[in-house]
Amino acid sequence: MRIGDLNAILFDMDGTICDSRPGIFASIHYLLEQLGHQPDPAFNLSFVLGPPAEVWIEEVLGHYHDNRFQEGVALYRAHQSETGLFLNAIYPGIAELLRSLRDRGIACYVATAKRTEAARKILNHYNLEPFFKSIHGSMPNGKNSSKIALLAEVVQANGLNPEKTGMLGDRMYDMEAARRNGLAALGALWGYGTELELSEHGACCCFAAPLDLMAEPG
Repeated sequence: MRIGDLNAILFDMDGTICDSRPGIFASIHYLLEQLGHQPDPAFNLSFVLGPPAEVWIEEVLGHYHDNRFQEGVALYRAHQSETGLFLNAIYPGIAELLRSLRDRGIACYVATAKRTEAARKILNHYNLEPFFKSIHGSMPNGKNSSKIALLAEVVQANGLNPEKTGMLGDRMYDMEAARRNGLAALGALWGYGTELELSEHGACCCFAAPLDLMAEPG
């Protein structure tokens, strides 16, 4: 497909706009220590990268035989808000991609599992917020915790034509949500998912680096 055929692109955040692994892991270690646990370096936390915290904190705490789910969520959110958010690194080429899309008249939006206010803080911190028409994330009351529901809201709230809109993300949740909403599913291979994961869950095309989106197909 040609990116130039699209009018709008929705961007996932973690693993697409920024590498949030250091901040997420730091916040997990903080909540574990606050609950009296010594973080286990052998425990593979890769499953937390992508979905909202409410989806995986129970599994993380279960590894330590701890059922304090709500307390864990609160501790994680508090650390993320004050510290973890700012341990992110914007992927090389993202700012240039956003600038190129803007110059071509393609509108950009954020659709993330992060809380909306957290996403706004990060984008503002790295001077990326002006590139986006609007920022959409999950809410404290649980609204939009499903990526499928989130994308549906973004499309409706902004009056987007699904046939002219793409979803750029690095995990299966992004591809599945795009497909369920009739959007072009664009796989970001620089993030946390593999090409196999993305293609198996509906990616119509995958890109090795952000600026590859702007290359015309050969």
